[in-house]
Amino acid sequence: MNYTGHILSWATFLPLIGAALIVLLLAVRSLAGLSRRLVDALSRWLALVASAGSLGAAALAWRWYDAAAPGLVVAGRDSGVQLVERLVWIRSFSVDYFVGVDGLSISMVLLSGLISFIATISSMPW
Repeated sequence: MNYTGHILSWATFLPLIGAALIVLLLAVRSLAGLSRRLVDALSRWLALVASAGSLGAAALAWRWYDAAAPGLVVAGRDSGVQLVERLVWIRSFSVDYFVGVDGLSISMVLLSGLISFIATISSMPW
């Protein structure tokens, strides 16, 4: 399977991007003098959007995973790992960013996205 969408990275890092935006919003609050109630509401909505994006990326990864397709070949054998992303990070220490999913882990990716989204909804003051 040729995969170029980086969907696992999106599912992983969208909550981190949302958290960084919330920290930025808190810094803007102190500089611009925004009300605490407005910043709290915007922070909650940013968290909801980030967790919804993570859930959407996880659902898309689950949809793209094909249990019948061959995965990454390791030592001459099919490992079943799909949606693989690999990037050399620190070459001098042989550190790589390397993610992929197999049959069990794709369900865990979907479950973590779902739990994150439900937890964010449950924190809303409705």
